[in-house]
Amino acid sequence: MSFESGFNKFIVGQEEKRLEHLSARLVNDFVTNGNRWDGIVLNNDGSRRAPPSRRMAPPGPPPHRAPLRSVALHPPTAIFDANGSIVSGVVDTSDEHIEVSVVLRYQEETIGTLRSYPPKTPSSNLETTFLSEQHSAFMMIGVVSLAISLLIALLVIPKMLAPFKEVLSTVKNLTARNYDVNIDTQRKDEFGDLMTHIHALAVALKKHERTQKQWLADISHELRTPLSILKGEIELVQAGARQMNDAQLASFDQEVNRLSRLVDDLYQLSLADNDGLHFDFTSIDFSELVTTALDTVAVKREDKRLTLTATITPTIGVKGDAQRLSQVLLNILLNAIEYTDSPGHIMVLLGADEKSLTLEIHDSAPGVQPDHYERLFDPLFREDASRQARAEGAGLGLAICRTIVDAHSGSIIAAPSYLGGLQVKIILPIDKRHLNS
Repeated sequence: MSFESGFNKFIVGQEEKRLEHLSARLVNDFVTNGNRWDGIVLNNDGSRRAPPSRRMAPPGPPPHRAPLRSVALHPPTAIFDANGSIVSGVVDTSDEHIEVSVVLRYQEETIGTLRSYPPKTPSSNLETTFLSEQHSAFMMIGVVSLAISLLIALLVIPKMLAPFKEVLSTVKNLTARNYDVNIDTQRKDEFGDLMTHIHALAVALKKHERTQKQWLADISHELRTPLSILKGEIELVQAGARQMNDAQLASFDQEVNRLSRLVDDLYQLSLADNDGLHFDFTSIDFSELVTTALDTVAVKREDKRLTLTATITPTIGVKGDAQRLSQVLLNILLNAIEYTDSPGHIMVLLGADEKSLTLEIHDSAPGVQPDHYERLFDPLFREDASRQARAEGAGLGLAICRTIVDAHSGSIIAAPSYLGGLQVKIILPIDKRHLNS
């Protein structure tokens, strides 16, 4: 239908061009004929017959003229004057024809109208044959297109949808907390990138769930130990097996302090995980902070019969929170004291270059297993897997230290020490304005 409609528009357009070409000659004949339509005739084939010349014909026999064609090469055509009266030609106003008209003008004045009446549907053998061939071609194109569409739907689309189904199945497993997924990450297209990220997400979720379970187990253990001790001692006092005296109160106080430190560390760590730690950054002398921290732990170090060697470059300025950095220093020094066998040795080295300071805290034996250095900064991790803790803390201190150092745009790492124990290194950017002052 679309083709036939377009074909008819093409025929009408061609007819309009024919009429425009014919109208130019008719206007010329009209002017030559003294601005009259008398004697201007349209032949059966739609061509015009000009009126006879008004000049005297030359003597002799009239020139030979070819007979008029009796076969209409064009649709019925007629000339109408300015009043709408027919001048010459054939008029066909039946329902099987349409009307195409062109206005005849001379010097901006309408002198008549030229109209033709082509059929609504192609009537010639050539046009009918052309339409039939086009219909056959369109049918063939439609059949081939349908076959290709079916082929794509049955063979290509399932292969295209296969990655979607695999991704959907994997996401459903992740939603069901089944993180042991098997997904193809070897593809080299965008689906391969998506599947790689989904696999990494599954690994991260599995690790997070395992860490969360370990967290709950470790926290439960850390809380249960002092509570069990307190409960046992209280039961002994209630049963009269132990007297309520200063020694007993001191024991109660020790376990309560242990619980208090654990709860405070957990609170500090939760603040760090949620970016809730408050920092008051000012220009401070880091060398002075290290010296003060060493003085604070001096009594505890001497009680443990540990010697100290300190090499501290004076007046190294940093931009930071003095209280939080002191917390880091005390945590690391207390860990070194607590986990070093006596008699032992602790070495502190503090130096700086143009951009950063480096603090190294070494201790003597015992050391740390090679695969445990990075895990020392994990919350609740203890080197002693049997939970026979040597220190009073709960293994949260170094995790909080890393958070504080990260907040100061620095880094903290653990490595083996040449003294036979552990080395903790802290690197922080220096404050040059403090040094210049």
